[in-house]
Amino acid sequence: MPPLNLEQLFNMPHWFDPNPGPPGPYDIALVVFFLLGLAISLYYYFFRERLFEPSSYKGQLARRFATIGMGLAGSGLLFLLFRYLTIPILSARAWLYIILLAALGFSAYLTYFFLRLYPSRQAAYQAERLRKKYLPKPKPRPAGTPNSKSKRRKGKRR
Repeated sequence: MPPLNLEQLFNMPHWFDPNPGPPGPYDIALVVFFLLGLAISLYYYFFRERLFEPSSYKGQLARRFATIGMGLAGSGLLFLLFRYLTIPILSARAWLYIILLAALGFSAYLTYFFLRLYPSRQAAYQAERLRKKYLPKPKPRPAGTPNSKSKRRKGKRR
């Protein structure tokens, strides 16, 4: 693998070159990275009912985060396809850098979320489910009984 040239990495014309040249080994690594992200996201999206309870907090999180992951990985693969097809403007390196930064930011947020926020939110979700479980349920009214809201006062109208 060729060494990473940091001067070109921070060179703006290098980012927005409409024809960046043939794909290199770093592009193949990005294809593997985005394919892996897409596969994991698709797995959690379609098999979340088997992995978690259907109405659980974990199932809701799996759907939400898998949707974001599919979007990032799919757009990354799309821009890599543009790069391989050498479509001007759409094959610029800037698009890949933006998607890669977004994917790395999403990974950092997932790490932060599951280490810091998840335990307290999971406990709050469980407490709310337990509270709703033991709340008294409204009694069903017989079919012919009117609602108290629909009763009208008889007499003069003002």
